[in-house]
Amino acid sequence: MLRAYNELIHTTQEGLDYLTDQYAGLPSPQAPGVFQDVLTAFQQLNVTHEKMCGLMESNLLKAGLTFPLRRSPFIFLK
Repeated sequence: MLRAYNELIHTTQEGLDYLTDQYAGLPSPQAPGVFQDVLTAFQQLNVTHEKMCGLMESNLLKAGLTFPLRRSPFIFLK
């Protein structure tokens, strides 16, 4: 999961770099699609964050430790 997460972060950064370059001048016809892909990547990152928190919480509880209260950065959207 961490390898896929790392790849998704890298790909998202590439998309953001592309958009930064595109919107410095006249954007290409591909720019809106790349922007949508970046938004989709953010959603996937959020889902992965939740999964990683669940795994970490489970592992810490097995070890008799507590997990800090988690708050989604998107809690205001719910």
